[in-house]
Amino acid sequence: YAGDEFVIILETQEQELVEDCVTRIRGLLDDYNRVSGKQYELSCSIGYCPIDIANSTFDEIMNDVDKRMYEDKKKYYMSHERRN
Repeated sequence: YAGDEFVIILETQEQELVEDCVTRIRGLLDDYNRVSGKQYELSCSIGYCPIDIANSTFDEIMNDVDKRMYEDKKKYYMSHERRN
């Protein structure tokens, strides 16, 4: 979507499936960080929400997801020590 942003569209209204996808993404990042041997760790912030595509514009959808992504990012930085 942007230089460091990606969009994944899941055709489901089942919250559990969405949460499973988010968990898998985070787990794969954790696995990579554990074995990479790098001095840094990869992380991501994820925003997601159910949408009614028939009654929402693309901008409305992306604004909602973007807001939720920044909330996730804020939670991440509040729970992780920043390293310089």
